[in-house]
Amino acid sequence: MGAKIRIIAGVILILGIVLWMGVPAMADPIWLEGTVTEAPSKGQFRYLGVNNVKFTLSSQATIYERITDASGISQENPIDFKRIKVGQNVLLLHEGIRIFQIVVLP
Repeated sequence: MGAKIRIIAGVILILGIVLWMGVPAMADPIWLEGTVTEAPSKGQFRYLGVNNVKFTLSSQATIYERITDASGISQENPIDFKRIKVGQNVLLLHEGIRIFQIVVLP
């Protein structure tokens, strides 16, 4: 009887490990400040190179330009993806290579 219990316990343990490893890890989006190194490109997907890494824009990605006046007050206005140029400094909210928000810095 003891051998059967050990076999069943081993099978349950192996199944538990397999199921635990099969669950995808959840990542949190993080902010990255960098310089645009590859011009925005459109095709089936929208791409942008920042710090020599090629990112893909999410279909719901929002793009803003931060404007700061003489008194130091900033505001962010929506802009079109095509207005992003190589050499601009940007903030990206991304998860892996997927971008959710871009802020073009002054």
